[in-house]
Amino acid sequence: MTSDRPYRKAFTREQALRRLREAAGGQFDKFIVDAFVEIAHRLRDE
Repeated sequence: MTSDRPYRKAFTREQALRRLREAAGGQFDKFIVDAFVEIAHRLRDE
């Protein structure tokens, strides 16, 4: 999501996290998304 593709520009970090959260419980497992988002926020704060 955060890499350029031939058919679209890369999403920013926040856009990608928002899209993951929107798809949690449907396309993506909610518990995995929650854990990923938590780790991403911790890494950002370091």
